[in-house]
Amino acid sequence: MILNDRYLIQEQIQKSSWINVYVVEDQLTSKLYIAKEVLKEANPILIHQFHVEVDVLSQLEHKHFPSIIDVFETRNSMILIETYFKGIDLGQWLLKHDKISQKLKKKWILDCIDMLQHIHEKGFLYIDLKPENLIIVDEEIYLIDFNACLEKTSHQAILASKVNMAPEFLETGYLDQTSDIYGMGGILLALYSRGPCRKLAQKCRDTLPSKRIRSMKQLKRCFLLCCRAKYILSIIICILLSVFLFSLLFRYTLATPLSKYLDTKNSSDLISAYQFTLNQAEGTYQQKVQDTLYLWIDNGWISTSVLEDEKVARFLLKQAIQSQNISWCSYILNLLNDDVKDQLIDLVLLTNVYIEQTQNIQYEHIHRFLNDLKTKTLSTSQKMENMFLILNVINECEIILKQQDLDILYKLQSNLPDQQNEILRSLANAYLSYGLIIQDEDLEFKIPSFYTELFKDDLEKLEIIQFLGG
Repeated sequence: MILNDRYLIQEQIQKSSWINVYVVEDQLTSKLYIAKEVLKEANPILIHQFHVEVDVLSQLEHKHFPSIIDVFETRNSMILIETYFKGIDLGQWLLKHDKISQKLKKKWILDCIDMLQHIHEKGFLYIDLKPENLIIVDEEIYLIDFNACLEKTSHQAILASKVNMAPEFLETGYLDQTSDIYGMGGILLALYSRGPCRKLAQKCRDTLPSKRIRSMKQLKRCFLLCCRAKYILSIIICILLSVFLFSLLFRYTLATPLSKYLDTKNSSDLISAYQFTLNQAEGTYQQKVQDTLYLWIDNGWISTSVLEDEKVARFLLKQAIQSQNISWCSYILNLLNDDVKDQLIDLVLLTNVYIEQTQNIQYEHIHRFLNDLKTKTLSTSQKMENMFLILNVINECEIILKQQDLDILYKLQSNLPDQQNEILRSLANAYLSYGLIIQDEDLEFKIPSFYTELFKDDLEKLEIIQFLGG
């Protein structure tokens, strides 16, 4: 079939009651294009959106947008001929590729921000941003389907994907440029599974427009800052720590467990010395661990000889994981000799899992760790520290526990005494975070009854508990 005596249909890629989309070949140039056909008897909104796409594309010139080649009518339909980007959409691309470089992620996000900023500067909102509307061709990203676009001042009804649309439109019908910020949040979530960019995505997806990033320019600045966050954070930490290290060292040089350990360098004195410095630190339990471990590593107080003691090695490996600092985990692990690693096989494996942050792990080691935790005779504080340890690992690596292991984790917490302390709150926070990770899995996630009392003054946590079914 030939359209307008010129465009030979090669393939039909979309068909509905009123809309057809084809790949066509121009008989004059042999080039391939996209042909979008809307029947004249279609829903008036679809007809309006056909005219919108023609109007918008005629005003937008951008290397990552399709260009209008031809527009014409037949007796029964209206047809738009536009550029054909021969590739696959972003969603399909991500399914086919296990890994994507940070450089490519950054390029695509910056290109998307640039495209949307260009649309906004021309007086339009894109509205329907989703992975299916982003086409990847030779690692370049292109935006298609402009039929849901609106002028910034328009209140015209539109047909777009409700799952991707900003919630305020569904509630009030109001849209502004923060509605496209909401869409960009979805693209960030598709590309980033953790870290500062994930947090930025959540900021973009806030249900309240007033709490989102306000413009594409601001989003670009925030995104570039997030990309550099780990380097900036390291600098900030060093600056902040350098301020208080002197005061800490002054206090620690008195007659204390630390001074005793520094005099003898005896492994039997290390844990009490470390606990002493931990108790002197301020903030949440995790912040205390981070500050204390930094202090010990920075001052060279941890030697290979003291780590020949299995008890000391186990203790410091747990502290390293609880710090959630990959470099410190690697540092402690590299100081261990092979004999000690053999004695601590489960903990060493878990530390390696955390360092690699990989999904390709041996699940049986997680299972064995939980079963050991269930059967071993440990103090309450030791149990909490071990549970906090395992939760840090499965949260970071997004490991989906089997129901039997999830039940073990629940029962271990349920048997803890109902008390208010920082370690218990940190443990509970980590457990609730894990509940959010597995909320879409076919698992029964149970919450200890004392959590409600534990977080009675924290409305956000109470809402999460209610959301997770507690």
